[in-house]
Amino acid sequence: MGTTNFFEEGLNVATTDWAGFFFQWTFASATCTIVSGAGAERYLFQGCLLSAVMLSAVVYPMAVHWCWSSDAWLANGAHNDIAFFDFAGSGVVHVTGDSIAFMLINVIGARAGRFNEKGEDQSLSPHNVLPACCCGNSPPDHGWFGFNGGSVLAASGGNSALAGRVCAITAIGASAGGLTAFFIIYFRRCFINLEVLMNGMLAGCVWVTAELRF
Repeated sequence: MGTTNFFEEGLNVATTDWAGFFFQWTFASATCTIVSGAGAERYLFQGCLLSAVMLSAVVYPMAVHWCWSSDAWLANGAHNDIAFFDFAGSGVVHVTGDSIAFMLINVIGARAGRFNEKGEDQSLSPHNVLPACCCGNSPPDHGWFGFNGGSVLAASGGNSALAGRVCAITAIGASAGGLTAFFIIYFRRCFINLEVLMNGMLAGCVWVTAELRF
């Protein structure tokens, strides 16, 4: 989206450009997780993938530009005397993701067993061990940002922009590793394997640490 900085071209390591990219990348990801969480286990993987691509590449960029860009129509009140204020993405992230999630669940309905025949709310028993696997894999993946970002020894003294770029590159490496491993298994076996995705993310973190350039 937009006309500048395509694929991060022109981002300046001497400024906070890379830190800003990393910030917006995490918020775009969070917006997608709202939608995927609302429809988890009830819609096809292909639909989940398509919605994530459209949301992160088209919908979220427009919403975040409208609200947080210094020259956008909602940002500063320069257009129609309307000024929009957002703290920590409460509107940009959550309202955007929640609106799409609401439309999704309105179409696919509630989970099987969520309500009884009288329409009364029922609790669902835990039945999936994969969340435990995710919890075990998340700490090292998240810790890698501090590991790589801190290893440049330039997070203070006005040099935080460099650490921001390193964190952004680390995120790209983890994502590339996870998606590569995931789609190799998916295309070879037509099987969605979350453990492979997590292993690939870990491998991507290791790879990008060795190949990091800044």
